[in-house]
Amino acid sequence: MGRLPLAVIGAGVLSLLAGGLLVWALRPESVGVDYLASVVLVSWSLPVFGVVATRVLTGRFGDRRALDARVRTALAAHPLQRQLLSLGVFLCCCVALMAVMERVLSDLSLEMGTALTAPADLAARLLFLLALPVLVMDRSGVVLDGRGTRMPPIALKVTEGWRWSGLVPALVTMALLAALVPAPSSPWASPPVVFGVLFSYLLITVSEEVFFRGMVQTRLELMLGRWPGIIGASGLFALFYGAVQPTISLAALPSDEALYRAGLALLTYAPLGLLCGYLWSCFRNTWVNVITRMGLMTIAFPPTL
Repeated sequence: MGRLPLAVIGAGVLSLLAGGLLVWALRPESVGVDYLASVVLVSWSLPVFGVVATRVLTGRFGDRRALDARVRTALAAHPLQRQLLSLGVFLCCCVALMAVMERVLSDLSLEMGTALTAPADLAARLLFLLALPVLVMDRSGVVLDGRGTRMPPIALKVTEGWRWSGLVPALVTMALLAALVPAPSSPWASPPVVFGVLFSYLLITVSEEVFFRGMVQTRLELMLGRWPGIIGASGLFALFYGAVQPTISLAALPSDEALYRAGLALLTYAPLGLLCGYLWSCFRNTWVNVITRMGLMTIAFPPTL
């Protein structure tokens, strides 16, 4: 297993301590034993299991060193620090746009009797987490000699069979989550609604996995090392969800206080980031990450009436 258990334990302890301290210091009366138990059981045990299972697979199949060498070659000509700064600006713009649109559209949604903020949130993600970052990261600066477009084929045109083996721990993790969460009390929505919800899940996961894992984490790994990159991207992913919670209804955190939401986000979203980050680090397969996120989202938040 090498250094993996220590890395996973260290990342978990850091996030639990940071999130737990913020939660207990700011709103201790609102955190019950049942909530903390569910966080530890669901939010942490399943991703840690997925990470360990993934490590067992990569220890037996595939050539991760050769894959990492391809990634280093693909990004060799990229100004990583400047690109990370640009990605940070895009992330801040996404959060700001979601906040502005929530204020503008919330009253209008009430008047019209329909939700308008969800499409606006999705549009903000697609613009600032996918379209503009792809344009800037892969199409500018080094496009004349072709080096700017070497990373997308690695992440999206996956032909090696072993790079799809990440679906095995992902599917087992989904099965365990399905066994832990209660069955939905309401029936599933009509097929068009189900299709629309699943399509929105697809767009959300593609934009976020390309941004947080394919772009941010990969560059952090090259600059800082594998696990610092995974932990850094996972923390940023968790804090992003803590920041946008007031504008989304999916898996909303029960608080209006920014620091309290940040603590809850570190407790609940950081482990998911660690699982997706480790899957990406091992397989560099965006589709494995997207399937994992979509499966977990659908099980946790099924499109019911």
